[in-house]
Amino acid sequence: MAGRWVYGLNKTTLRDVAAAQTVEDLAAVTISCLTTMGFRHMTYHLVKIAGYGDFLPTLFSSFPEDWTNRYLTRGYAKADPVLRAARMTCLAFDWRDLTARTLSEGDRRYLGEASAHGVSDGYTVPVHFPKGFAVFSVHPDGAERDRFDLLALAGPAVMSLAFHVHDRACSLMEQRVLVERAIDSGLSERERECITWLCAGHSATEIADILTIAPATVTHH
Repeated sequence: MAGRWVYGLNKTTLRDVAAAQTVEDLAAVTISCLTTMGFRHMTYHLVKIAGYGDFLPTLFSSFPEDWTNRYLTRGYAKADPVLRAARMTCLAFDWRDLTARTLSEGDRRYLGEASAHGVSDGYTVPVHFPKGFAVFSVHPDGAERDRFDLLALAGPAVMSLAFHVHDRACSLMEQRVLVERAIDSGLSERERECITWLCAGHSATEIADILTIAPATVTHH
């Protein structure tokens, strides 16, 4: 395929990830890429980042809505053996590797429940960084053998995409926090508008054009 860089992933996709202006945009680009690669579901969860408190979590997912709601409302993050394993390693892993470990009855019950909701095999990339921790997981589509082959072929591409998505998600999180703090600080509406556009990556000249004011006024705000 023209422009192919690594299995199912090309530089155009990574540029689109870097250009995403909102978490929703980032989710759409990520899900589209993984669907093209043959993955049925994915989830990205910025679990912890120091200093951002109640602004977390940043989470987007294409997993079945009934399963996602069940996971969140029942607090399964505390029981999830995949999340627990991700906290203990820096290496990406196939969920089938978990079966080679000693699993508790609760772990097996959780995995069985996930499987009943259409979430059985998967591949997780843990992202440990100085400020916190995130996980990026994918679930392949197709028959068992097809899922095995896809994970074998696409692992490096998934890891690369995971780290690029995480980098952009952190940037968007920081932008949102700056805007929220600006709102809480008692700034004027125009000052908040300037900060919002600045956090989105625009220069003073570009912001002046958007708001139809002078560049010097933007700088003053």
